[in-house]
Amino acid sequence: MRIAWITTGFSKDENDYGGAAAIHNLARELSLSKEIDLTIFSLYYPVNKSEYDFYNAKVYSFAKNKKIFPLSVA
Repeated sequence: MRIAWITTGFSKDENDYGGAAAIHNLARELSLSKEIDLTIFSLYYPVNKSEYDFYNAKVYSFAKNKKIFPLSVA
């Protein structure tokens, strides 16, 4: 089974729980299953780390800088 997981932020590596231990542990368990191919797409964190492995999952982060500017309403 192939799973695509889209999230606002994700662990920067296998040692980063980032305050969301349950999400970290779920991703680890899913990625270690032989029946599951997990790909994670992270929008805002980690910054400047565009592609990396998290256990057996591939993570793609789209975050390019630390500042998030609100949209201006004119």
